Amino acid sequence: MVSGFQDIHQEYQTILAELKQKADSQDSETRAQRYMRFHDQYANAFAQMSTTSKIDMLQILATGNDEGSKLKGPKLLDKASEYISIMDG
Repeated sequence: MVSGFQDIHQEYQTILAELKQKADSQDSETRAQRYMRFHDQYANAFAQMSTTSKIDMLQILATGNDEGSKLKGPKLLDKASEYISIMDG
């Protein structure tokens, strides 16, 4: 089970890296800043979550690997972060 969470956590890190890479590749400074705001928002939110919330977040991200999942990558990360913030109050 721990290995599974490590794999999902690595996927989370990959999504963050993709957002940073996308920000770095933008021609427009405004768009680059927008992507970096998303990156920083998700990274900071995850760092401040309780252990239970982090586990919940990783479990939600794991659903993106399910066949037929419509949400993947940054979109899934956005919805998962929103859900966790609502649940944490």
